[in-house]
Amino acid sequence: MDIPHPERIIFPGSGVTRRQLVEYYAAVGPVLLSYYRNRALTMVRWPHGLGGPHFFQRHPEGNSTQPITVDTVEQLIWWAARGTIEWHVPLNTLTAPNEHDWAVIDLDPPGSEWTPLMQAARIIQTLLDMLHVPHALKTSGRRGLHFFIRIEPENPGRVMAAIKALASIAVKTYPEVFTVERLKAKRQNKMYLDYLQNGPGRTMIGVYSVRSEEPGTVSCPLQPDDLHYPATHWTMERVSKRLRREGDLFSLVPAIPLVQVLSRGGIHVDHMAGDIG
Repeated sequence: MDIPHPERIIFPGSGVTRRQLVEYYAAVGPVLLSYYRNRALTMVRWPHGLGGPHFFQRHPEGNSTQPITVDTVEQLIWWAARGTIEWHVPLNTLTAPNEHDWAVIDLDPPGSEWTPLMQAARIIQTLLDMLHVPHALKTSGRRGLHFFIRIEPENPGRVMAAIKALASIAVKTYPEVFTVERLKAKRQNKMYLDYLQNGPGRTMIGVYSVRSEEPGTVSCPLQPDDLHYPATHWTMERVSKRLRREGDLFSLVPAIPLVQVLSRGGIHVDHMAGDIG
């Protein structure tokens, strides 16, 4: 494929070029597409690299109604060759726009310290394990962590209520650690559990997407033992090598009927959803 300006530096701090960005997406594309295909995507493009202008794009040029989709590796790397760094992905497919097939617990720390985030993540992991909720963990590629739960198709409102119920348990059990307060000024230096990310129309940074952060970090799936590595550890080179060596950790997560599973664990979603703001 023709790559315009292949040696253009995309990440000045690490020297990563546009060619290297394209090569990364070509390497992970066959796996990445299983999570992006048949979804209305949002891109963030940096045509001249970090430090230059950037913009979000949801529609192809000249078409304000059709969403951007990628169904092939060729399409994926075509966009990467034109400055697309980030991919943001909805929790629903185009063929089932009113049903989510993923739920997410978005763990947003108050600062950049990794150790408190790691400790908070272990609490959430324990909670999910106790409730027999299989999940995949990934970095945001920046400061946060995301717990993804593959679910049988469900109404977004019910999904958000289910995650809100889980957040309620975490806040009540560890009030000194977690909050669901939306205003940053009122969070009192606690970990924010953003259940609102499960609402209709929301997107999350896609698994295996590069972020517009030096040195070219990736939203990377994690094993439990990986939590001691900060987000900056997961570069394009490390992630592509790991994917070849260990396979796709996200593929190991089975789909569950989320509301029913929580009910079996004693959590009645409709009752608890209103307990926190």
